[in-house]
Amino acid sequence: MTTIVIDGSHGEGGGQIIRTSVALSALLGARTIVENIRPRREPPGLQRTHLEAIRGIASLAGVLLEGDALGSVRLVLNPPPQPPLGEQWRPSSHATSLIVQTVLGPSLAVASTTSRILTKSAPTPERISEIFLQTLQGHGWPLDFQLDDTGAIVGASSNDLRHVRPFDLVERGALHRLRIYLSSHRVESSALDDLEAALRQVAAAIRPELPVEVVRRVRDYESDGVACTTVLTHDSGTLGDDGAAPADQLDDFRESRCRALQTLLESDAPVDESASDQLVLPAALCAVTTGATSRFKVVLVSEHLRTVLWLVERFLPITVHVDESTRLVTVGARGA
Repeated sequence: MTTIVIDGSHGEGGGQIIRTSVALSALLGARTIVENIRPRREPPGLQRTHLEAIRGIASLAGVLLEGDALGSVRLVLNPPPQPPLGEQWRPSSHATSLIVQTVLGPSLAVASTTSRILTKSAPTPERISEIFLQTLQGHGWPLDFQLDDTGAIVGASSNDLRHVRPFDLVERGALHRLRIYLSSHRVESSALDDLEAALRQVAAAIRPELPVEVVRRVRDYESDGVACTTVLTHDSGTLGDDGAAPADQLDDFRESRCRALQTLLESDAPVDESASDQLVLPAALCAVTTGATSRFKVVLVSEHLRTVLWLVERFLPITVHVDESTRLVTVGARGA
């Protein structure tokens, strides 16, 4: 069996290297060793959210783990010849949206049509449903998603990827709507009023013609605080931003959400910063399965994106290119 060794300190050196490495190891059946895990982070090594993702994929795909302990700086992944069927995963971490986005495509493709990931009250589930999953479903990915007050259920209606289409997200076109989701737990309504008013003010200053819708929810979070997701609908699909903050940091949170919304409204790109690295793995799987090349223009070429592009090239026979001047990302099959 081929062993792939990954330097976990490369590029941004964060958790995305771990999550994506585990997903690709499960998908390809390749024994993988991730070394130097998060050496520049405090605390270094594997943390709770990383262990959630690692063990979630292991439960879906039957991967045997070595070194999956809190603070570990070395992880060995031993995938089985055939994945088990019908597994379910219930992560307890509050970072469920990040986990689901990372593992959804490869894990459910390698698992089975009956596998499901069950999440617990994700703070910002709209990023999963209205941006990430909507983009993949619009390009032929056979994915299912259900969302209610208790969380989300995600799965695959098929594990056949031969009919997925490459991303061609270069022109955004006109903006049609801004939807703001505000979820809170034991926070004064006046704080939500201030956040909503500030976001509306930003939108009115940059795009006064843009319709704005606001959805408020009270959620049963583990601690007091607010989560905010902004979703912009445009000619090519959707893009947005999300975040959460405890109740004692709402002033700083309001300012950061306004800056993020301003960046989205002033950009001409159809793919936001978070979605940019999340689309790399589906684009790569599409390239090796169909031979087609994906292109997508991003709001920001981040170090996170560069790291994921580097990582996926270590596992799959693809070529990637980033045009820094136009912020255009290209992912294609090697030799195509």
